[in-house]
Amino acid sequence: MTHRFFPKNEQGFVLLETLLALLILSLGLLLITELWQACGQMERRTQTELLLSRRAFSMIELTRVSSTPIVGTRTLAVAGATETTEITPDPASGLKRITFTYTWQEGGRTYVQRWATLSHETQPQQGAGPHAP
Repeated sequence: MTHRFFPKNEQGFVLLETLLALLILSLGLLLITELWQACGQMERRTQTELLLSRRAFSMIELTRVSSTPIVGTRTLAVAGATETTEITPDPASGLKRITFTYTWQEGGRTYVQRWATLSHETQPQQGAGPHAP
């Protein structure tokens, strides 16, 4: 007496079913790979933005301490970014607006980050400080 576990017309996977399963698996792996790359790009962009934000904060603090910030455009080591400093005086309030603009390219796109602060228009004092005579 022979026992059959499968009916006569269903004896296993057909070639079409196997190919369809492989196609679905391949698409799933491709999607995971794309997501992995997108996460890596987002992490690099976020890291660049964080470093440039720290730089901008440091420059703003340095500007508050010093009376004459460095004006112009500089290339930074962070992602090949450029830093542009502009000063716009406001005679009505007696303040000056100092704007730091950071521009960099990543993945064929251009990103811009701007930071601005208001500062008193002061002149450097000669002989000021703890070591002044």
